[in-house]
Amino acid sequence: MVKNLISIIVPVYKVEKELGECIESLMHQTYKNIEIILVDDGSPDKSPEICEHYANIDSRIRVIHKENGGLSDARNYGITEANGEFLGFVDSDDFVAEIMYEKLFEAAQSTSSDISECDCVRFADGEKPNSIIKEGQKIIKPKEWITETNLNGFLNCVAWNKLYRRELFEGVRYPVGRNNEDEATTYKLVYKANKIVRIESSLYFYRQRSGSITNSKITAKIINDKYTALKEKTLYFDQNGEKSIADFCRARLAISMISFYDWQKNNGNGKKWYLEIRSLFKKTFFSKAVPYKYKVYIGGFVLCPVLYKYISK
Repeated sequence: MVKNLISIIVPVYKVEKELGECIESLMHQTYKNIEIILVDDGSPDKSPEICEHYANIDSRIRVIHKENGGLSDARNYGITEANGEFLGFVDSDDFVAEIMYEKLFEAAQSTSSDISECDCVRFADGEKPNSIIKEGQKIIKPKEWITETNLNGFLNCVAWNKLYRRELFEGVRYPVGRNNEDEATTYKLVYKANKIVRIESSLYFYRQRSGSITNSKITAKIINDKYTALKEKTLYFDQNGEKSIADFCRARLAISMISFYDWQKNNGNGKKWYLEIRSLFKKTFFSKAVPYKYKVYIGGFVLCPVLYKYISK
């Protein structure tokens, strides 16, 4: 492990049009003590050649070629190969502001935090997004971070808007072959951290690309992977004696299940799905850890699934 070195891990698969913009945004970082690990996950297009091209330009770039194993497998390869004291992740169809890692590193060092994170700017192909610079930062304790209710849940759990101290990944890897790999992993890293610092600026540019996992049509696998991740999360905190956090996670699981209820009903699994949501509601109704608005939403669904959308407004 090299002190103060940031290892930026970029899984690469079928992104020949966007890859150059991603790599160049990392090459131009104002924080120079970085290594860029491009993990070619058996990409069938010109992405491997593009990776090699940039590696010949910048000695800080390393390319790993491997058989296709999916996003989690590529990230795990990168973690194993990384030399840095800190780890960061960037999706290869996205890019970042030139100051992103400087700001994340400064925030982590100045507050002695194990994780630093920033906001993101969502954009569509053809748009030219700009970073949003704001003053201020917030220190968050791990248990508070895990049970936040006022932050976009998607942004909270993703891997790519954060900088992590390397030791957090000891014994932790992304689950191979599953969607929602961030949902299944980030909370473990946060729980191990001493504290998290959040800077207010939006420095990561998140591309809204048709055909991506995030924008894919709902399938049984997508639903099952999301369900499994949240179920595992609840069990994790039960096993660690964190009943309040586990109750909160049970409520979030119920809310997620409600969002997929119509799909389950249309595919013949509505009754089973409903009964589990009702069971989760009974287990969390008296818990002080579950926000009142969650109880109202889940309770409204349990009372009348047909009208829950109107009840929740």
